[in-house]
Amino acid sequence: MTSVEFATAVFTLCNVLRVLAYVPQILRIAQDADGARAVSCGTWGLFAVSHLATVYYTAVVARDTVMAALFGCNVFACLVIVGLTLLQRHRSARSRARIAVAAFSPAGGLGRSHRT
Repeated sequence: MTSVEFATAVFTLCNVLRVLAYVPQILRIAQDADGARAVSCGTWGLFAVSHLATVYYTAVVARDTVMAALFGCNVFACLVIVGLTLLQRHRSARSRARIAVAAFSPAGGLGRSHRT
């Protein structure tokens, strides 16, 4: 194995592991009941754009479709994280709004009459 082949193999292995490493993050976001507030959509969006640039480079300049596809998986995973985070934040906001409305409605909460 030449040094170029070795470097390519290590690079590919690391990127395969990186794609798999997205799974726990995606699962944690999916299970987060508090709107995934600790996740930065800007950071994950930038990661997606960076990976997209790498897809373009590997496809056009390096002409390596396997590597382009691998980085395409990175783009997809980053976009799943951003999309799922936004969905969780939307759900969390709707849930908080329903709780606030219920607390101040005449039927249940602070708006209820306290006469006996």
